[in-house]
Amino acid sequence: MTDKNPSEIESLLISYPDGLTELSLTCHWHDVPSTVLNVIAPWPSLRSLTLKLGIKSIPIAPLHISQPFAALTRLYISSDDTLDLFISFLRAFQILDFNSSNTTSFNLKEIQFVAEGCSPANTWSQILASLTHTNAKLEHIILMDKSGFEYLPPSSFDFRTLLAHQSLTHLNILVLSPGRTTSITLTDADILTLVRTCPHLRILDLGLRNSFVSLHALNILVRRCRELCKVSLVVDARIDALEDAENADDEGEVGLQPNTRLIELEVGNSPVAYVGPPRSSPELTKSIPRFFHAMAPKLKSVTDGAWSHGVLLNPWQVVSDALWMIVTDKED
Repeated sequence: MTDKNPSEIESLLISYPDGLTELSLTCHWHDVPSTVLNVIAPWPSLRSLTLKLGIKSIPIAPLHISQPFAALTRLYISSDDTLDLFISFLRAFQILDFNSSNTTSFNLKEIQFVAEGCSPANTWSQILASLTHTNAKLEHIILMDKSGFEYLPPSSFDFRTLLAHQSLTHLNILVLSPGRTTSITLTDADILTLVRTCPHLRILDLGLRNSFVSLHALNILVRRCRELCKVSLVVDARIDALEDAENADDEGEVGLQPNTRLIELEVGNSPVAYVGPPRSSPELTKSIPRFFHAMAPKLKSVTDGAWSHGVLLNPWQVVSDALWMIVTDKED
C-alpha cells in the first residue's frame, strides 16, 4: 500500500479482523502513524512487515496488547530520521527489550533498518546491546545510516557488543553501516570470536567504517566461514602486516581450506605499502594478489570504492588487475 492516505489505510486494515500474513506500508509522502500500527500489532499471523517510520509512528499512550507482533519474523523499516527513532519503535512495541534484566523471546529472524539521519555511536551501541537481550535466532541483521552529512563529532562503538548475543549461530547476513563520523571498533580478537559465533555468515559488511584488522584475521574469517561470498572490511595490508600474515602459525589456521565462494571483497581506504612504482611493485603484483588467491581462489578483484576519484594510479587497482590475471589464467 503506497498511494493511500494514512486514514484510508487505517479504515481498510480494520476490515481485516484476522489480519494478514504479510504487509508493506511504504509511501514517500506519508509515514505510517501509530494508529495504523495499533491496528496491526495484535494480528496473530503477521510474519512480514515493511513500513516507513516517522515521529508520528511512535504511540504516546501505553499499549494494551500482551505481545505485539507476536508472529513477526521479518521486519524491514526505512526512515528519514535517525536510528534513535528505530529504538523508540522497538521499545514502544516491545519487539526488543532494552532492559538488561529481562530477556525477550520472539520469532524474529530478519531485521533491517535504513535511516537517512545521522546517528551517533551511543545509539548504535544501544541497538547492538538490545539484540543481545533476545532469544530470537536472527538470520539477517541490516542496519544502515545513509546520511551524507558530517555535523556530528567523530565517535565509535564496539563491535564486540553484538557478540554477547546468546545465539548468533544462524546469522548469515550482517550489515552494519554507520555514517561518516561514526566508526566501528573492531579487533582481530573480535574476528576470531565472530567466526566461532557465526559460522554460517554469507555476507559481512561493516560499511568500511571499522578500525583496521590484520590480513591474518581476514584470512581466518574467510577460510572458517565457508559460506562467505561477500566481505567489506578495512584491513591492514602494509608490508610488515603481509609478512605477519604469511608467517602466522596459529593453531586455528592450520589445515583450513580455501574459501571457494567468496567473490566480492571491498577494502575501502585500507593502508597498503609497497616498494617502487605501483605497476612493478612485487607487493602489489605478486605478494598480496597471491595471498588473496590462496585464501579465496574464485576472487577475481578487490575494490576500494574510490578508483574513479583521482588521476593517480590506485595501488588496489594494481592488486585487482594482478588477481584477475591469476584467476583467469588458471581458468584457461
